[in-house]
Amino acid sequence: MIKKIFRSIILGSAFSFLCSLALFLLVLYRYVHPFFMDEMADEAQYIRAGVELNGTAYLEQLQTSSAVVWMSQDGSILFGSDIGQENADRALAAEEAADIWYSDSTGEQRVNCAVRLTDGSVLYISEAENGVWIIIHNMLGPMLIIFSLLLLLSIGLSIALSRKIVRPIHDIDIENPDIHADYAELSPLLHRINRQNKLIQRQMNDLRSRQEEFLTITENMSEGLILIDDKTEVLSYNSSAKAQLDAGDITYGKSVLEVNSSRAFVGAVRGALAGERSAPILESGGRIYQLFASPVAVENKVSGAVLLILDVTEREQRDAMRREFTSNVSHELKTPLTSIYGISEIMMNGIVKPQDMEGFAKNIHDESGRLITLIDDILRLSQLDESTPENEQKDTDLFSIAEEVVSRLGRVAEKNGVSLVLSGAPAPMRGIPSILSEMIYNLCDNGIKYNRSGGKVQVDVSQDAGRAVLTVQDTGIGIPQEHQDRVFERFYRVDKSHSKAIGGTGLGLSIVKHGAAYHGAQVSLSSREGEGTTVQIRF
Repeated sequence: MIKKIFRSIILGSAFSFLCSLALFLLVLYRYVHPFFMDEMADEAQYIRAGVELNGTAYLEQLQTSSAVVWMSQDGSILFGSDIGQENADRALAAEEAADIWYSDSTGEQRVNCAVRLTDGSVLYISEAENGVWIIIHNMLGPMLIIFSLLLLLSIGLSIALSRKIVRPIHDIDIENPDIHADYAELSPLLHRINRQNKLIQRQMNDLRSRQEEFLTITENMSEGLILIDDKTEVLSYNSSAKAQLDAGDITYGKSVLEVNSSRAFVGAVRGALAGERSAPILESGGRIYQLFASPVAVENKVSGAVLLILDVTEREQRDAMRREFTSNVSHELKTPLTSIYGISEIMMNGIVKPQDMEGFAKNIHDESGRLITLIDDILRLSQLDESTPENEQKDTDLFSIAEEVVSRLGRVAEKNGVSLVLSGAPAPMRGIPSILSEMIYNLCDNGIKYNRSGGKVQVDVSQDAGRAVLTVQDTGIGIPQEHQDRVFERFYRVDKSHSKAIGGTGLGLSIVKHGAAYHGAQVSLSSREGEGTTVQIRF
């Protein structure tokens, strides 16, 4: 802007100077020209006087730049050279006063003057009109010097004026423009800038608010979230993603491929930036995660990707347990059915002797009972899994239920040489009696089965801080430390050969665990191999 103002001032000054010079020369010409004409008329009178006194002798010794011709009254040349018919006729028509006219017969502009002498002859004087231009030519040198000085002065003034004009514009605070600035012409612009600033500020506040909402939402997500650009650089992330990927060095602008270099992760990221969606499984820190990688396209061009990380450890474990459960159920169902099928086939073919018929029938009965018990346990677990027991919770007494269970198992305990003892006091609570009874039954049954002859199973019911507490302690074979975390899994057995010999479905402790979860109870187990096991349930 300064350059533009500078050029404008310089060009304006130069134009003004040239116009002034032309006007000055014009005025000078109009001022000098009359003096030139008057001098020529005076010169003609002087020469006339000299000729009248001395005749041709005067003209011969006359020194002048003008052409002088003396003609008789009839037009014959007395002195000088021929001046042409037109100029001669004009000269012969002159009076005593000087007659001045212009001619260009010789190819140049000339001023002619004729004056009549007393004897009737005519004196003709002609001179090229160069006097005025000589004066002007002589003035050009000083004028150029003056022009140069004025140009330098104009340059200096132009620089100073340009800076002075632009300084208020440079000093404008764009963030908070002074609408009462030095230049009234800038007021509309400043008003517009002020309105634009307010609009931008509102938009920035809105964006900041949305960003804060986005950060609040993402930071409270249990899922990990990472946004990347098309160069794999991190644009945004939340703390869940940092924890899940164990990425202590994740930062904005860093390549996400440096955070996790596993083949599945890298493949998902590159696939997303190529426009493909994927959901691979990752393992990190002993947990299992599923990575959902989705491309972000703008105008049909991938400009980045969104990486969503979900912790699917429990789901994968449930799936593994479900697969294991299906396998175990198939095995547990197939075993009695195979036995029943084989015995019935032998009986159908008449191979069984009459005296052995009772034994085969008993085997069918036992296997069928085992099959029915297994199916009942599976159905009970299914109901507990789905939290849909047949009966609703009601007020009941845990001690009364335990007393009924101990009474039912008394003969079994006696048969196995184990003493089954109940102690405690009434413990009112809300629950489903059938589920509570089955939980106590399974704990006592395990205590009897996995006990030694002369052993003991102690059942205690008490209250602690208003909560009913059931404790079943036995003096049996105990559970090795490495198996204690898994004994509540379905069909899990510590010693499969021993478990098969004593019977059972392998679902007893699983039913205890799910029944406790349904009642909102806590189950704890402590055991030492060869010394016994204690299971406590706090309702």
